[in-house]
Amino acid sequence: MANSSPEIVVDGKHLKLSNLDKVFYPAVGFTKAQVIDYYVKVSPYLLPHLHGRPLTLKRYAEGVDGPYFYEKQCPQQRPKWVQTTPIWSDGKQRNTEFCLANDLPPWFGRRTSPISNCTPGSRWPRRSSGRR
Repeated sequence: MANSSPEIVVDGKHLKLSNLDKVFYPAVGFTKAQVIDYYVKVSPYLLPHLHGRPLTLKRYAEGVDGPYFYEKQCPQQRPKWVQTTPIWSDGKQRNTEFCLANDLPPWFGRRTSPISNCTPGSRWPRRSSGRR
């Protein structure tokens, strides 16, 4: 690959990419680049159903056959345009800043995070009431 960290522009938003040849789905050989391409193609159909919903991301750092973890806290290293919402956790006694699924699914593909769970609007956890 000529440029190991190319930058793409989608809907006027800049997104730096890396490790595009990394295989995410070994059984079929799908790479990170193909996962991102898939998210770009389905986003017009997917985003209207996800808009405004907090995400739990299932992270596969070594591809889907490797270990994984769930990420609820939206990463600090997110692009400025990724919106978040605070949701109170009774167990942790603090807010968790969830990413919102408002736009640009390629960012989630870039994070090696196939979208795992979007809390349905009617069953959202309680949003922050100013507790800190």
